[in-house]
This record gives sequence, C-alpha cells and structure tokens, in this order.
Amino acid sequence: MANVVLKNTEIENIQRYYENDQIFNKDVKFSFLTGESWYVVKSYGHIFKNSYTVEKKYNLDLNQFSLDQIAEIVVKLKPKTSASSYLYLSLISAYIDWMIKSRTNHSINPLDTVGIKEYAEQFVFKV
Repeated sequence: MANVVLKNTEIENIQRYYENDQIFNKDVKFSFLTGESWYVVKSYGHIFKNSYTVEKKYNLDLNQFSLDQIAEIVVKLKPKTSASSYLYLSLISAYIDWMIKSRTNHSINPLDTVGIKEYAEQFVFKV
C-alpha cells in the first residue's frame, strides 16, 4: 500500500492507493468503493487484499462465494474478537449485496442464510 494521503475516494485515487496490492477483480471492487470514506476504503482494502489468494484459488470473485468459501477468508483474516469477526462478515455481506443489486445475476447472499453475529463467533482467532 502506498503512503499516499488522498482527500477523496474517486476511483483514480483508490487505484493509486492500492496500485501495488494484489486485489482480485480490482475494477469492480474499486467501483464499489468509489465515494466511500477513507476509513471504509481501508477496511475493505484489508479484506480484499486478504481475499485475493482465496479468490484466485477458486477463480471467483468474493461476491460469488459460498458460505464455506467466505469462511476461508475470515479464518485467513484472523479476527481477534467477535466484534472484528462480525465487522469482516458485515463488510463482506454489504459487498455481496451491492453486487447482487448492481452487477450480477447471483440472487442470494449466503450470509443472509445465517445469523451473522452468531456465525462470527467461530472465527475468533485464539492465540
């Protein structure tokens, strides 16, 4: 991640900020982030950078993942608290919902089939 301080989250600035990072399907993900606060952009960037290897493994964008595939990403993120696990799952769910509404024929968010708060508990990384 570049040490760049940007004032707005237009797509060009997001691209510049993450230009050296591996993110699967960058154009779509950056389009999703356009207009969000930098806090949100950085939070999603953390997820998208960590989901890259899993997305590449299945050759699918995160929005097409099953519940088990989403779980692989959350395990990889190693949340230290149930609140951080819940946050990761909530952010992933929001991205999937956006894709369902705007880009794909995929009509079911797998995270809608579980209670995210309870589901998040199992991913807390124990040291």
